[in-house]
Amino acid sequence: WAHSIGVRCMSSFMSNKFLPYRGLLNRDQRVLEKDLFCTACGYNLRGLVRGRLCPECGSPMPPDECSPDVLLRGDLEDKQRTRLALFLVAASLLLAATARAIVFFGLIAFPWGTLEISYVGLGFTLSIAWVWAVFALTNPDIDAHLPALHWVRIAGRWSQLLWVSAYACWLVAVTIASTTPSEPRWYGWAFVQRGMASVGAIVFAYFLMRLADQAELEDAARRIWKALWLIVLPTIILAAIPPFIPWIALFLVSVPLILWCVALAMIGWSAWQMFQHVRWDIRMGIDRSARAQRMSETRTEMERDVQAVVRPVRPAKAADVPLTRSE
Repeated sequence: WAHSIGVRCMSSFMSNKFLPYRGLLNRDQRVLEKDLFCTACGYNLRGLVRGRLCPECGSPMPPDECSPDVLLRGDLEDKQRTRLALFLVAASLLLAATARAIVFFGLIAFPWGTLEISYVGLGFTLSIAWVWAVFALTNPDIDAHLPALHWVRIAGRWSQLLWVSAYACWLVAVTIASTTPSEPRWYGWAFVQRGMASVGAIVFAYFLMRLADQAELEDAARRIWKALWLIVLPTIILAAIPPFIPWIALFLVSVPLILWCVALAMIGWSAWQMFQHVRWDIRMGIDRSARAQRMSETRTEMERDVQAVVRPVRPAKAADVPLTRSE
């Protein structure tokens, strides 16, 4: 029972690339849909389940050649940047959902202006971290691996810059332009930009889903797909809700708010699984390098010990050559 729970928890953070044995998986692996020849005997492995052995010679199928992982591309520095970007995506989504729920009910119970200012300031800070993470994950070199997502990547990449300007306008509306004739205009600019950025965020979430699917993180991709269907209508409703609403509308508005928070949490949890996926690959790479270094040091030490123990052979002289029987 404990072993099954541990394997299930481990499987939720790792793709099929890190679980080559069928006994550790509770779901079917994908079939290789392209021509791939065995490096040992040249047998075409197309149509076989990924992770199986070659039926001709029994050699293992290299996972990296079967399905190049876009999330694991590049050197160690690139992987660390991807890991940090995924962590910021997950943290930003979870913090945004939590802060929106707290501020929503807080403004109804305690209509303090400082609470709204704190929420907008937090949103402005998260928007900067969010934009950096989006730009790191939508690097143009992905087009070489996923050319079909070129325009999706561009739309999801550049549209997220609107979050920074939207929260900047909102921050001006609640601080500098508060109680002035220009306040509604600042609110209007913030509303329009937030709406456009929300559409771009949905596009980026779809791009994130395709990355998870390509990395064989089926649970994460499926969760993002469900969240995409769940988040559209609550986002439109919540964007049109003013900061202060009467108590009678609390129940009606809380329903889309809860759905919106759940959708963000689902996408954030999927991003966290992708973060663990990259983190595990980095850890395995470091362990492999350390193991190779230890083996090299052990081999050098053994050779040195052998040279110290074994007596060197004296070179043979002409007089030492044995005579033949005839002689």
